[in-house]
Amino acid sequence: MSILRWRKIRKAEIPKERQDLFQRFGEFVIASVLSGAFQHSPGELKIIYTSAEVRTQVIDWLTECADKRKRREDRVEFIEVAILVVFLVSIALEIVSIVIGLKQLARG
Repeated sequence: MSILRWRKIRKAEIPKERQDLFQRFGEFVIASVLSGAFQHSPGELKIIYTSAEVRTQVIDWLTECADKRKRREDRVEFIEVAILVVFLVSIALEIVSIVIGLKQLARG
């Protein structure tokens, strides 16, 4: 993860109807159809087997989905690190406060 430098999402340039179709079935199903794992796919998805243009669109869409997922993971990781830093600073300040309080008690 590069701090404050989010992954660039490679946007798929595909028609809205086709994007809706891919989203309706989801990444796993579309990737499985593309790889040939589902030989008997739903009728709407048979076009993936017959059209090189659609296969290219599927690959672009899957790339976009992967980029979005990676960016989301990067943001969550950044938030986790930020929370950890705040927690550690809080502990450090508490320790300093205790040390100052003990010194004041020792002086009387």
